[in-house]
Amino acid sequence: MIDTLRFRIPIDISTYSHITGQCIRISRTSPEDGGFRLENYNKTLAIGLHRVKVRLTTGREDCIFIEFSVPKYFYGHNIWLFDPNDLPVVLDDLKNVIEDKFSVKLPDYTQWRVQRLDICYAWQFRSNEEAHQALTVFKPYMLPRKDQQVYDTTIKYKGFSSSTTFYLKHEEFRDNAYRELVLWGDGDFANKMLELSKGVLRFEVVMHKQKLDSVFKRDIYPHDIMDTEYIFTLLRQHLSDIIKTSNPEVYDLSKSSRLINSCSSPRKGWELWSFYRIFSSTNPVDQQMMKLLTRSTYYLKLKQLKELGVGILDQDTGLQFSFDIPSLNAVSNAEV
Repeated sequence: MIDTLRFRIPIDISTYSHITGQCIRISRTSPEDGGFRLENYNKTLAIGLHRVKVRLTTGREDCIFIEFSVPKYFYGHNIWLFDPNDLPVVLDDLKNVIEDKFSVKLPDYTQWRVQRLDICYAWQFRSNEEAHQALTVFKPYMLPRKDQQVYDTTIKYKGFSSSTTFYLKHEEFRDNAYRELVLWGDGDFANKMLELSKGVLRFEVVMHKQKLDSVFKRDIYPHDIMDTEYIFTLLRQHLSDIIKTSNPEVYDLSKSSRLINSCSSPRKGWELWSFYRIFSSTNPVDQQMMKLLTRSTYYLKLKQLKELGVGILDQDTGLQFSFDIPSLNAVSNAEV
């Protein structure tokens, strides 16, 4: 459930000198600092059997930053879900690798401050075509202050401090990690992972420092995110912010209508049903109609849907599925 992490690691001046001596110097002009030229150093390390990338950059002379995909480091790919409880194994190994590479001594990983946290979940469907159908049910849903970008295999809600994405893992893996693995001569492994990625729909939340500050209200360190249940809670909260119902099951029209009409007077049932149809519609005209509702009416109707346990409206796919977290349909970590 954890993917990419970015850490701020405190160091002394001697360690800074050892590291920068083996990095590439980058100079740039900063308008925010009165046009002064700023310098930092960076290096991309290719670590392990599958040449996983770890990006290292310097800040001031008292810290360095490292950013990497934890499951790629652990598995060689990020199709399988990484359990937060295994994080100490990864960080301890990475600490040793960096120390050996640069001949330095780093502080214990418990002192590394988290500045970016990507959390994710992935559901396994019977085929890639079915996963694509599942992706379409999220098309009507919007997020406040987020720019929705809809593509054939991806739906993204992009913001300044965080972003949320649903995408088909097979296409993403084929176009990115697969090519790199083949380039490094890891073709057999790449083909196995390509096959494994079929039918996988991935849900990913990227949180940068500003978002983390608002969520945790303090600086966070590895022990704060080594909690599987808490990561599940964060994922469910972000999913609920999008679908805005309490039930993550995909319902067809008849099932949704029975739920709505069985618990309301005929008039209220019709009003709520009309709202639900328009709210769940991919039609641009219906989406414009939603903007005519007052804020109080909008949130009242959403509250009523939650109280009735109404789920996600099926977009004519015939799909019977639930986006539970955790789920029995989660991607398996069984060996290929």
